[in-house]
Amino acid sequence: MEGVRPVSQGKPKYVPCACGSDRAYPGTGKCRACTADSFRKYHFTDATDKAIRGAYSDATSRKDFSKRVEAICKAHGWPRHVIYFRAQTLGLTNGFRNPWSAKDIGYLKLHAGTKSLDRIAQELGRSYESTKAQASALRLKTKVWTGYSLRDVCELFSIHRRKLWDWSKLGWLTVDAEGRYTHAALQRFLRDHMDVIDLRRIEPNWLKETLREMLARVEDDGPRHEGNGAREAMNQTPGRSLAC
Repeated sequence: MEGVRPVSQGKPKYVPCACGSDRAYPGTGKCRACTADSFRKYHFTDATDKAIRGAYSDATSRKDFSKRVEAICKAHGWPRHVIYFRAQTLGLTNGFRNPWSAKDIGYLKLHAGTKSLDRIAQELGRSYESTKAQASALRLKTKVWTGYSLRDVCELFSIHRRKLWDWSKLGWLTVDAEGRYTHAALQRFLRDHMDVIDLRRIEPNWLKETLREMLARVEDDGPRHEGNGAREAMNQTPGRSLAC
């Protein structure tokens, strides 16, 4: 009804909480911090924090540190990343770090999106967690895709997406089940419809490597992994990358 002001319920009548706070809600008997803690999957106590601090301060080698962390995980049934995250919250670091060199970072940038993080970590001799953290810090897209996206093809041919859509409607360029343009489809397009392409606008490193692959396949019909050379040539161009 108009002119009738709603009745304010006022502040709740707080009650003491088990943690020592005097601002617990009467319905649950818990304060805001304890209520949030009840929804957490992993609960840390002074004892667990002491064990984590001991693992970081008393370890004599990387192997010893790994064993101490593994013992904490087995005692509580927690995965390793929970221990690392809690240590980061506590401000703990170990002295057994393997710093990333410019060569390793360049390798990660080159192959992110074309190789799995697990494989990149093995080739660099690093852990998966370290490789994933470095890729996240560099804001790299690490999901491995096959072929090229619509944006990739537009950048390769220096065309607007509307022209690419027109080519697709004519059946000149088709996508696979995942909506990607395969390297073989782009090669067929270059071979069959070169009259509608301005070769001067195509990315030169990618074009050279693709034509080299096509010529090599004509000379010998041996098995070849198509697309890797062209993709790496594209990634080596300053300011251009096909890691999606």
